[in-house]
Amino acid sequence: MTICPACHNVVPDAMLMCPTCVQRNSAVHIRRRQFDPLRKASAGEAELTIRSANGKKHAQMYGFEVTFCGEPVHGQMPSSRMRIDLEPLTVLCPQCREAIESILSEAQIA
Repeated sequence: MTICPACHNVVPDAMLMCPTCVQRNSAVHIRRRQFDPLRKASAGEAELTIRSANGKKHAQMYGFEVTFCGEPVHGQMPSSRMRIDLEPLTVLCPQCREAIESILSEAQIA
């Protein structure tokens, strides 16, 4: 049994790296990969892929089979595409909308 020096969680013997830290670092990098595409989408140069699930509309992250709120989309067909500048984000689930607005805010600073 090993203790992770970064987060102090137990690292299972079969693991080479701390799964908690790997997941956290992956989430940070996935989020950063959304900066450029969302900048382009907000400028009207790219589109969001919108997916419907459980009666709600979600926006798919660029390059990943998951929505901004974490819904898996593997194997689903896109329900529509929209430009951020033409269609208000209010059609999206609140979690997708919040994530997109937050990432766009970060992208303007970066």
